[in-house]
Order: sequence, then structure tokens, then C-alpha cells
Amino acid sequence: MVTFEERADEFEPKIKSLSKFSIGKTGRPVEEVYKQKYSQTYSRYEVVGSSVIKNSAEAFEKYLIDRFKNIPACETKHPETELEQSNSEKYFVYLMYNE
Repeated sequence: MVTFEERADEFEPKIKSLSKFSIGKTGRPVEEVYKQKYSQTYSRYEVVGSSVIKNSAEAFEKYLIDRFKNIPACETKHPETELEQSNSEKYFVYLMYNE
């Protein structure tokens, strides 16, 4: 099993190269969230983690935000308080971004 740190290490070079990005979580399909909420601000999105356990997705989102919030391009300074879809079969942690 990959740790939060190992997974974040994989994305760190990309994250540091972005002009603008936001980290979040959802229990809905990420493409749907992107189209409804982020497509006017960000040109791309990527799922960076997923879990069937809500608390795991919330914890990973918090870890990523705490780790990357001091990068000037990061527009997320704290996690959202609740998942949009609190009862879901799968939860996603995503990165919305502009290169």
C-alpha cells in the first residue's frame, strides 16, 4: 500500500510546475465536478487518489493541502468541511489546474 507521502512525492514535480491549481475531494465523478464548478477557472483536472473510505479521502486531501499550500500557485489553503456527496461508493481526491 502506498502512503500519502509516497503518492504526493509522485505529483510534486508536476504541482511545482503549474501556474495555478486547486486540491479537493468529492464523492461524485470528477468530470462532473469539473464541468459544473471548475471549467471556467482551470483547463485540466486529474484524480490523484481514490478510496471507498470517506475518511481516507478527507485525510489525503488535508495532507496534500498542508504539504502544498505554500506554493504560490496553490489556491486551496484549507480543506472543504464536508464532502459534496457524503454517502458514495467511492471518493476521489482531485487536482484542478492550469499548466
